[in-house]
Amino acid sequence: MDTIKIVLAGQPNVGKSSLINSMTNAQLKVGNFSGVTVEHTKVSFKYNYHTLEIIDLPGTYSINGFSQEEKVAKDFLQNEDYDIILNVIDSTHLTRNLLLSLELLNLNKKMIIALNMIDEANAEGITIDVVQIEALTGIPTIAVSANTKEGIDELMPPSVVYRFTGFAEEMQKTAEAFGVALWLSVILMFIILAILY
Repeated sequence: MDTIKIVLAGQPNVGKSSLINSMTNAQLKVGNFSGVTVEHTKVSFKYNYHTLEIIDLPGTYSINGFSQEEKVAKDFLQNEDYDIILNVIDSTHLTRNLLLSLELLNLNKKMIIALNMIDEANAEGITIDVVQIEALTGIPTIAVSANTKEGIDELMPPSVVYRFTGFAEEMQKTAEAFGVALWLSVILMFIILAILY
């Protein structure tokens, strides 16, 4: 049985823990990262013919800061073995989450964006063009709600395996070709999308 290791990364209060609870009924294990007091949540469960292991990194606004949480998150993302980054974003505060998303994109790792709290965004009259975000970033983007479980099945294998493979290859080629300037353009487009929609 294949094991897929997914790292959840996101800013504080974007609903990462709620998303984990929606994805699985498995028992969560809370522990500390090696050598520090920063907690992490880990869960492992079976889905179809896969074993899915999720590591929830501490909520952080940036991985390039100096707080203990930021250092732990950066160290894990750069040095540990995993298959996918699942970047969880609060759909009601899209632009506020973009700094961390940009930093994660620059790691050139396989990545999926989960636009969490999409139900709340819809209730507030916020419309997000998911297809356009995918086209701009080259990153699979899924609108989800931990509360209603909308989009949760799309985050689960084998859907995840199918979606991230080709996207990740294209993302890495694009990042190598255009570098940081491209991702700055992506941020600008995100802001425009958030304003227009």
